[in-house]
Amino acid sequence: PDRGFRTLRDEIAEYLGRHNHLSVDAENILITQGGTQAILVAQAIGKLLADARGGSACLHCLTPTWMKLPVNQAKILGVPHDVVPFIFRDGTWIVPPMPQFQDGDSPDVHMLFAVDPANPIGQVFPAAELRSPRAFTILDITYESMLYDGDGHLNLSEVAPLVESTFIVVSLSKTFAITGLRIGLLVPPPSLAAHRANVLTGH
Repeated sequence: PDRGFRTLRDEIAEYLGRHNHLSVDAENILITQGGTQAILVAQAIGKLLADARGGSACLHCLTPTWMKLPVNQAKILGVPHDVVPFIFRDGTWIVPPMPQFQDGDSPDVHMLFAVDPANPIGQVFPAAELRSPRAFTILDITYESMLYDGDGHLNLSEVAPLVESTFIVVSLSKTFAITGLRIGLLVPPPSLAAHRANVLTGH
């Protein structure tokens, strides 16, 4: 099926609730070919939304990050991109002031790409800070289980009120060391279901 087998999506919904404290409807989970396709689909949904509004899409990458992949995907999709650098101060990376986008009913769609825990710097940031008003966040949590304090998983409960402006990307291939199977997932904002379906079916 375009979205992946329902049994797997049910298991993932249960996993996200149990390990990450995030309630997700299995209907809104997409199984992808690794995290790579999940990031591509997220950007494509954002571009379709911008096209439908008569505006433009733009990708803003929080750096340092492994940014070649999302940037190359943006180029394929014809989406302009720029960088938002983290601030390094007293041996710690700090979330910079987020860009502020146009107020009102602008037709443009802005997407922030962030990895948390961050790669390659390895730092965990409050997910609620990795966003800007009137923009979507593509939040890649591929390394969420590679934590060495607490219960060992990224707590995403703070994202719950922000689901309509968040794309969540996961790579099961990395998290569970099943690289040969190339399985990832995307949880897009529920209100973008129609654009999600158009991306998956090629319409």
